[in-house]
Amino acid sequence: MTDFASLHVSGGSANPAPQADSTASGALALLRSQLIDTSKRSRLVNTRLDNHRSRKQLDIHDERSDEVFRRLYVQGRFMRFKGSAQGLESTGEDDEGPFYVPASGADSPAARHVDYWLQTSLTDEALHKCLLSLYRGAHSFEEEQGISVLYLALGFIKWYESASSDRARYAPLILLPVDLKRDSAKSWFKLEIRDQDLEANLSFGALLKADFGLTLPDLPEDSEWLPSDYYAQLEQALSSRQRWRLLPDAIQLGFYSFTKFLMYKDVGNINLEDEDSLLARMLTRGFEADSSALGGTGNLDARFPDPKDLRHILDADASQARIIDAARRGRSLVVQGPPGTGKSQTIANIIAAAVAEGKTVLFVAEKRAALDVVHARLGKCALGPVCLELHSNKVSKKHVYAELRRTLELGKPGEVAEEEYQKVAQVRDGLNRTSALLHAIDSLTGQTPYNISGYAVQAEAG
Repeated sequence: MTDFASLHVSGGSANPAPQADSTASGALALLRSQLIDTSKRSRLVNTRLDNHRSRKQLDIHDERSDEVFRRLYVQGRFMRFKGSAQGLESTGEDDEGPFYVPASGADSPAARHVDYWLQTSLTDEALHKCLLSLYRGAHSFEEEQGISVLYLALGFIKWYESASSDRARYAPLILLPVDLKRDSAKSWFKLEIRDQDLEANLSFGALLKADFGLTLPDLPEDSEWLPSDYYAQLEQALSSRQRWRLLPDAIQLGFYSFTKFLMYKDVGNINLEDEDSLLARMLTRGFEADSSALGGTGNLDARFPDPKDLRHILDADASQARIIDAARRGRSLVVQGPPGTGKSQTIANIIAAAVAEGKTVLFVAEKRAALDVVHARLGKCALGPVCLELHSNKVSKKHVYAELRRTLELGKPGEVAEEEYQKVAQVRDGLNRTSALLHAIDSLTGQTPYNISGYAVQAEAG
């Protein structure tokens, strides 16, 4: 967020703010709690296993979570998928889960558990269709929302809402961020780990805390842990629930949304001791109407005789110039307008002005397309190197380090030739003189040339 302003730009009316507590801290806590979805609609709380008709999930059969974790996450290798010649076989549901998993009591994993193939119960044709659907769905979501939602869930908790409930529900435990890739349209899919930190299932953890008074352990922080180490902690935490079962080797590839988890963490670190701060006022009593936010109706050119001081990198009309100026003066404002009215152009100018004054800016948007439009505008104005993209496939550490290195190696930016600013000033001053003459009152008629031309047009039309 720029140091001198908080700016929100939208294409329509803003959604009403949720009801908040009387204090800023209470209001923030309420909003933070709403970032975690603990409803049964969330797949992080209630995942259906063994749903062979769904193209949004793929159950992995007869594999060990430790071995899959070791190959994908520890070794950084890729794995492929293996179909079944017999196709689907109904195994029924028992205490170990709704589909087959290897016996956990075996002394050592079998050869099929330590290779680089993930076994499924689908025929090769059905497996390919399922993987293709997952591949397209993941890419579509990333293009539209700018985030990746494809995860490999290792281990599940079989749980019940109450002691009298006869409906078992399943919640994933360890979620590996993964990508489906293939070399060509005719090649087999392979599964690779995505360069992203692992996250605990915060949604299920919040449900456990609120409904059962249980605490879901955090994922281990050391670099040599395995899922079985985490499951040992879970068994102790869940020992009081008699019918609940830990399914350590139940594995599923599917879509799990972590879009708000980072916000949940960040909001928890906000200190709102100052009840008169910008955020505190926004959460509680709001702001008084301020008609001077855009600086009145005075001519901006009088305040900025040198065009260089405007900091504009793109064309801006009078209304856009006032918005940019208001942001530079530290005013908080909401700019609304339909598509095509220059919002992204205005944002690009605000970012350029902030950078020129040594400020940093965080530009966020719900849709990736909005980010791409502004980034493209800045790139055309040779400001691409000042931008660090942190969305979708741009969030990996490798990409961030590469971008920082590329920008640092560019050296000091060059200065714009002074005569270019002088040309702009000459054109601007000429337009201002013409405008002044058009609106100058004639001593004989008491009218301005602008008014007289309007009367002439009206008379000719009528």
